[in-house]
Amino acid sequence: GEAMAEKVKVVIDGKTIETEKGKTILQVARENSIYIPTLCYHENLKPIVSCRLCIVEIEGYEKPVTSCNTLVEDGMVIHTNTAKLRELRKEYLRFILSYHPLDCPICDRGGACDLQDLVFRLGVESTPYKISSQKRPSGGAKPLIPGWINYWPDRCVMCKRCVTACAEIICNFAIDVIDTGFDAHIDFVDEEKCRRCGECMIYCPIGALTDAVSEIRVRPWNLDKVLTTCPYCGVGCQMELHVFEDKVVRVGSRFDLPPNNGNLCVKGRFGYEFIGSSDRLKKPLLRKDGELVEVSWDEALDYVAKRFKEIIDKEGPEAVAFLASGKCTNEDNYVFQKFARAVLGTDNIDHCERLCGAHAVSHLTGYTAMTNSMDCVFDADVILLVGTNSAENHPVFGNKIKRAVKRGKSQLIVVDPRRGDLVEFASYFLQPLPGTDVAWINGFMRLIIEEELFDKGFVGKVKNFDALKEAVSSFTPEKVQEITGVPKEVLEGAARLFGKAQNAMVVIGSGVTQHVHGNHVVSALCDLVLLTGNVGRPGTGINPLSGQNNVQGACDMGALPGMLPGYQSLSDKEARDKFEKAWGVKLPESEGLAATEIMGSGKIKALYIVGENPLLTEPNVEETRRFLKSLDLLIVQDIFLTETAKLAHVVLPAACFAEKDGTFTNTERRVQRIRKAVSPPGEAVEDWRIVCEIAKRMGYEMNYASSEDIMMEISRLVPIYGGIDYARLEEGGLQWPCPTKDHSGTPVLSPREDLSFRAVSYEGPEVSKEFPFVLTTGRSLYHFHTDSMVGRTKVTRFYSEPLLEINTEDAKSLGINDWDKVRVISKVGEVKVRAFVTDRIRRGVVFLPFHFAENSCNVLFEKKLDPETKVPELKYCPVKIEKV
Repeated sequence: GEAMAEKVKVVIDGKTIETEKGKTILQVARENSIYIPTLCYHENLKPIVSCRLCIVEIEGYEKPVTSCNTLVEDGMVIHTNTAKLRELRKEYLRFILSYHPLDCPICDRGGACDLQDLVFRLGVESTPYKISSQKRPSGGAKPLIPGWINYWPDRCVMCKRCVTACAEIICNFAIDVIDTGFDAHIDFVDEEKCRRCGECMIYCPIGALTDAVSEIRVRPWNLDKVLTTCPYCGVGCQMELHVFEDKVVRVGSRFDLPPNNGNLCVKGRFGYEFIGSSDRLKKPLLRKDGELVEVSWDEALDYVAKRFKEIIDKEGPEAVAFLASGKCTNEDNYVFQKFARAVLGTDNIDHCERLCGAHAVSHLTGYTAMTNSMDCVFDADVILLVGTNSAENHPVFGNKIKRAVKRGKSQLIVVDPRRGDLVEFASYFLQPLPGTDVAWINGFMRLIIEEELFDKGFVGKVKNFDALKEAVSSFTPEKVQEITGVPKEVLEGAARLFGKAQNAMVVIGSGVTQHVHGNHVVSALCDLVLLTGNVGRPGTGINPLSGQNNVQGACDMGALPGMLPGYQSLSDKEARDKFEKAWGVKLPESEGLAATEIMGSGKIKALYIVGENPLLTEPNVEETRRFLKSLDLLIVQDIFLTETAKLAHVVLPAACFAEKDGTFTNTERRVQRIRKAVSPPGEAVEDWRIVCEIAKRMGYEMNYASSEDIMMEISRLVPIYGGIDYARLEEGGLQWPCPTKDHSGTPVLSPREDLSFRAVSYEGPEVSKEFPFVLTTGRSLYHFHTDSMVGRTKVTRFYSEPLLEINTEDAKSLGINDWDKVRVISKVGEVKVRAFVTDRIRRGVVFLPFHFAENSCNVLFEKKLDPETKVPELKYCPVKIEKV
């Protein structure tokens, strides 16, 4: 354990306080409810010391000192509120006000402005100073980012919180103070590095940086603030929805709550407009004479129940399948899988985790989940980032990685065919050909074994070590270079760095898993973790990142074939008996079909999809379209009429995350609340209520009064959620396993007892003469999955069409220039897009984002599945490129 912090005693305003050495006077005062005014200080930032309002007097010191950056020392006698200090603070404020307009009545921050509060509290009534300035003209806002964030130079008090937040929290250094003295103002120093996240704006203590996205201007005291969880990626950021007249008008931050401590990305901060979009589904739709027409809830649900009964009577329950949702709550998904198994008697239930599954991770801990917490990057000596561009895919987690490196504790190794933003923070960057990951991982392990960098004590407890040595023995640096294109010295340097680390943490994304041999790659990375003993401690482990807000929760709730809630196997008689008793039914015994098997299966006659858009997410879009059109019954439950919903027989309008109560489980297994902030549009209702209504019509009562009722049932039947209830989640989340009410959750999972090396052999990807380029896919920061949500906000304006990234040399040889229209052709399809010539991508490889309905890159992929996990190949597609 760590040594106990040294204690010191100080006296503040006559009060004797024992505290820890290393704290500042301001921290100790705040911990003891002693008020010291501040303007530039923020607990998430290092002291800036620009406003000087936090001065205190210390007996024996000649002059007052700033309390935000002065450490306490034993025996200090401190005064925070003397007449001299009060007068000095007033003088500082008068000086600040000399060039700050008193436009509080029209300022957006009026009523929520730190300067306004200080002026009032300290009793400053006027200023004798007046200063004229050339560079900081008064009279309104200058767009920092047009239509996004406005800057009011005359209001700016040069506290530098915005600049510090951009540098320290985002680590992008996009803005800074330009000029000096009274002409100083904030502006871009590197606009290309700006990610439009609004972090600068949220740290501004006054009205100098203001939101230009929302069209509704409203006073802070007229807003209701509702704490909830972000609906985008799996990081699970906590945020506040600011509500006015039943409409979300902006998003605020709570700086005190993990996992994000106030930091949000561009989508989390500004991608809220879809909630109130006029495109929202408001009434059930039923297909009549080939057209979808609005009907009553009774007619729609009666039709669904009747058709389900007919199809099951004729074809049996195996003919019915369900796609649950990584966007819906745990409570929705629990009810949905219960409906599939208990009411319709089928185990054909899956969700989008199938498109990104890191199933082999369960080999280490027994769970398909991150072994560690995101904050473990701060404990890691080395972070190995494989197949994830975290700066774009999980930006708030990407920011944590940057901070960990910047603080000097952690070193970063990035492995990706494409150069992402995090590469500039990396000690090593490996740029292998897609589909060749097992080769370089085996190369890492060969060197670590040869140079005896492995953890001998730990490896002694792991079976199959000889098989591993044999499997990796031929992967010399030269051979790895030949297969992957990674230079020998880069491989050796990175492998040594990883092998020598006390604590090394592996982080993976779908760039690893969405391959025909994806499970082999994850297994090889598990072997690397075991070989170096990096499991079961902070700063270690193997950590797959969830793409959507509740993919982890949907897995936890049993929206997977063969898995009852809480990873209790359907084939385990004891688990099955428990659920049969609780639900009062006989459960199906044989494992159902995975999502990728459901799509295109001739056996499936009815498909019920909640919150998913497989017409865009599945490989071979045309084959998927044919399958969906062939169904006897297609039900789509969603918040918008998606591309998939347009093909449905029945469309059911659901409430979105802001219109219901429940929980999401983030990528680090943290169960967190969402809370109802606004009313659903029209007749839309919560997903679980819709499912319960259909169940009732089919003769099975699910009488839940609220989402809290459902969570109570979950905690009774799911041991890893046993200690979780809404009361405990009121002030922040809990990480499962959390088996009892007095358990505080599990940030780091322990390894299993029966560990063994998988010793994976390398199988190379197919190479084609006719299709000489390799297409790989991924995300853009300004888009999300199939864009059904963020596509209805202003966020996507920063990247308005799909661009084919192609290496400069490759473009030259094909005569392609920036913005030229090109045709990308594979064995099964083609798309026409514009080219973006760049050295971000390696030679021989091209990149397309997968968000766009028009020019969907998934039309290019043949349907090929990993034989073990049934995950489709979506990261390696041989193509040829032609200039149009």
